[in-house]
Amino acid sequence: MFMTDLHFRPGPRPARFRLPGAVLLLAALVLGLAGCSRTAVQSVYETSCGAGKLILTRHVTTHPGAASEAKLWIEFEADGSRRIVDIVKPRMTLYAPPTAAERYSHLRPGSDDWPVFVSPRDFTPAEYDLIRNRLAMVLPELDAALVTEPADEQLDFGNPARLSSTRYTDYEGFRRKYAGPLRDVRVELYPNGEIWCFHAKGRTLVGSVVGGGHKALLPAGHGLLENAGLPHPVEFVLSCRDAQGRTLASEFNIERVTNKAYEAALHAERIDRRQR
Repeated sequence: MFMTDLHFRPGPRPARFRLPGAVLLLAALVLGLAGCSRTAVQSVYETSCGAGKLILTRHVTTHPGAASEAKLWIEFEADGSRRIVDIVKPRMTLYAPPTAAERYSHLRPGSDDWPVFVSPRDFTPAEYDLIRNRLAMVLPELDAALVTEPADEQLDFGNPARLSSTRYTDYEGFRRKYAGPLRDVRVELYPNGEIWCFHAKGRTLVGSVVGGGHKALLPAGHGLLENAGLPHPVEFVLSCRDAQGRTLASEFNIERVTNKAYEAALHAERIDRRQR
């Protein structure tokens, strides 16, 4: 009966509601700014590589009122199709040192600040050799091309881009995602060895893998995690499992250390990685 009355006896028409002009203007400005972010692809350099060619492009995303984000892509084009070799990750070293199968190769002496990771999932060993050898051969030309970037589109906080090494390995294969009994909390191991806990208040660095990829350090003092509902954060982190059922303790030797010892170990780890 109620639904019938509602259908055949509509109430009075609601009064028209008009937003103040200032509110409409502010909304238009917000929507306009949100739509102004854009990504431009700029050709940097290309060179023949076997039956194909290597292409370097700079992908620049601009945001109103914020610094532009610039990334360097290396692509391999052959037979009319392109494959991404790597989106170069400045100052990125993996937590495990290269193995013989990875054919790690320095392109230049000095710090390995701009490594190139070539995934075996996407490229054959022969293609990796082609890419590595070609990059080494045209390195002076690459250096000259990468120097010409615009001042407002810097790649590495203004530091010069210099491809420094190649490594035949799957970068993403070093990433782990672990889940625990709390639905909205997870733990992630990044390829650089950092261990982060994501929770309702954000994310917190809870440890790092060091020692050539064999040891995971979990320091004391996780006040943020305790405030996020994890009274025993180290125990929680160690209880989490990835999709294959692995825990941090099943892959790494776990050491609980003081914050001071943790910082000292990270300093030693940075020195060790620069010397690899």
